[in-house]
Amino acid sequence: MRAIEDGVVFSKFSLPAYRAVLEIALSEGFKLRGFEEPGLSAGKSLIVRIDVDYSPEWAVELARINEGVGISGTFFIQPDSVNYNLFSWETFRAVAEINRLKQYVGLHFWETEWKNEKYTVERVLLTFRFLKEWFPFIRPVVCWHNPLKELLERPSILAGTGLMNAYAPEFFSEGCYYSDSNCRNHPEDFIRALKSKNDGHLAFLFHPINWVIGGSSVEEILSSAFRQKIEALHKGFCYNSVWASGLGLEIMKKLRCCL
Repeated sequence: MRAIEDGVVFSKFSLPAYRAVLEIALSEGFKLRGFEEPGLSAGKSLIVRIDVDYSPEWAVELARINEGVGISGTFFIQPDSVNYNLFSWETFRAVAEINRLKQYVGLHFWETEWKNEKYTVERVLLTFRFLKEWFPFIRPVVCWHNPLKELLERPSILAGTGLMNAYAPEFFSEGCYYSDSNCRNHPEDFIRALKSKNDGHLAFLFHPINWVIGGSSVEEILSSAFRQKIEALHKGFCYNSVWASGLGLEIMKKLRCCL
């Protein structure tokens, strides 16, 4: 595989590189499927999972590429995200747009402390039912955010609930699962996995922050994303008259010098 093809640099994350990965998957004969669709008895299949950790608006950009290429991925949204308000109008509109673009939406659940299995399952069910009131199109699929080892040790924890676990062995096993978390795999690594798979199943996890912000290292991407988040926060603070009257510009000037 060449490092650069048709002007796309595969050693760096970018939206053109994201599109190229999907197009190569199709050209290599992979059938794209959702979590709820049965695996193929023969041939090659691929599940595209997108964890929306930082911005639903960034996720929409990947959804547009998916729709343009002709595939459907599953976008997992997080009700208790510290980076966005799932129930703001902007986020509601973004999630609705993801659904309009013929993508699936699932629950991204964050369990920060392990108590017991019953406690976690009850919380997941309560959260899913609440989320379905707001987003009726949400699919019965759950993936863990920053999964605790206790969750990874219990792949059947959601058995009998009507919900699927995106960390079940079918979707999360050696040689099948590839993730761009903290840039552990770059575009070229996903392409290599596609080209080396002659038969069977693959599951790719993508994070919009990497592909939308772009770059070659997690440090570069996080730094750029943080600057964008600071600018967005500044705009929100401008609804306060004291901040808007000059305090905000003064503080932002100091921050921009540091960042």
